Amino acid sequence: MNVRLDMRPAQHVVDRLGLAGDGDAQRWWTHEVHRRMLRYMPYRTGTTSGRLTHQRSPTQLETAAPYARMLYNGVAPSGKAIKYTKEHNPEAGPFWDRRLMAAEGKQMAKDLQRYVKYRRGSH
Repeated sequence: MNVRLDMRPAQHVVDRLGLAGDGDAQRWWTHEVHRRMLRYMPYRTGTTSGRLTHQRSPTQLETAAPYARMLYNGVAPSGKAIKYTKEHNPEAGPFWDRRLMAAEGKQMAKDLQRYVKYRRGSH
């Protein structure tokens, strides 16, 4: 079972900045979320976060593995909580996108504003 994350910003942000939902800023944002989210994903061999996670569209990331939903939600088929290996990714745990935004969301918003400002030639 795959996990798909929708990375579209809130509509009021798109409207306020005059951005298309699948434009350059959106593609940059989804790429940035993907890049940063890797440190919150489980990592034992690197397959899940590496080869099996990709940008599906300008607004979606996908982890295409039969066990992806289980890892994302943090619950094993037995119903027990998954204990994540933290050797490679000390921040690994469930709900990778939410963990990322809680830890880095404010800085990422500033980075997006800087990107949009630069793309508009206001630098």
